[in-house]
Amino acid sequence: MAEKELNLKQKRLKYYVYFLIDSLTNQIFYVGKGQGKRIFAHISYYKCGNIDNPFKYERIANIIKSGGKVESEIFVDNLSEQEALEIEKFMIRYIGIDNLTNISSGQNTERQKAMVMLDRIIPLDIWCNIEKRTQSDIDLYNFVVSGFKQVACYE
Repeated sequence: MAEKELNLKQKRLKYYVYFLIDSLTNQIFYVGKGQGKRIFAHISYYKCGNIDNPFKYERIANIIKSGGKVESEIFVDNLSEQEALEIEKFMIRYIGIDNLTNISSGQNTERQKAMVMLDRIIPLDIWCNIEKRTQSDIDLYNFVVSGFKQVACYE
């Protein structure tokens, strides 16, 4: 029994690198690393309105509204977490961060991701010099500095 449990635990520890693909254009729009059912979480988040990445959320919304589907493809699996992080980072750079909805080029902390996302939306020098912020500016700021706290959402 212990050997069986060990094998199950080893399988759960394996990571993979995956792509989200726009079925209308056959273009990869997101590169991620995951384990278990992570590859399917993006659609679940979209369906319940959990915005963990506004760029990805908007792309998924546009695909679905246009009659397409978000396809998921595991690029490589059976990896350690470190191997998965390295491959994810390489693929993001290979495809180009500007061609993807990823917030960062991989291996960043939540705070670093927040800073990158905010800078992509409003460059930091402009943000710091806004004299009168709107409620949406404040909401955006609160969302970013909260560290993208994700609310569990399952179908």
